[in-house]
Amino acid sequence: MIPPEAEAVLFKWVFEKVRGRTADENPNVFYRHENIALWDQIRRYDDKHSTSFASRFDIANPDDAPTMHEVEAEYLSHRARRKPHAILDDLLRRLADLTAEMLANEGAILRAPSRLGVSTRTCSSQPGTSERLVTSQRSGVLPTTTRPNAISGQPACRHCRRSYGRP
Repeated sequence: MIPPEAEAVLFKWVFEKVRGRTADENPNVFYRHENIALWDQIRRYDDKHSTSFASRFDIANPDDAPTMHEVEAEYLSHRARRKPHAILDDLLRRLADLTAEMLANEGAILRAPSRLGVSTRTCSSQPGTSERLVTSQRSGVLPTTTRPNAISGQPACRHCRRSYGRP
């Protein structure tokens, strides 16, 4: 149960000022009423990761509260940052998931790097410009810096849009 003082503060943070048409235009501390649930989610994250994002909203001092936009951005940024050990743990977990069958079926690319070649082609419409192309025996030319030709769908020169097609 929420104490009446806390209830009044939450109401103030969500509804005190006139809301704009969008959440970005809302001048209130909480730009949506769902931010109360987000605040609880951030608090649980704080407990798990020893951070203090949720504590910036102090019910005892409601006028000094930051906006949820600010706190949410910092919280999301912290969640997005990955520690080096977390990356290595993830890599090891994914390597452990590899089966012999997967390696046999999909490992042909790893075994045969000689099937790939790199060449350079010069654009006929713009002398002095060139592109790096990776060629494959199976699929032909795979330009590394191109977009598909709008008509044929084939890989095309990024300068003149002419299709390369197969070598």
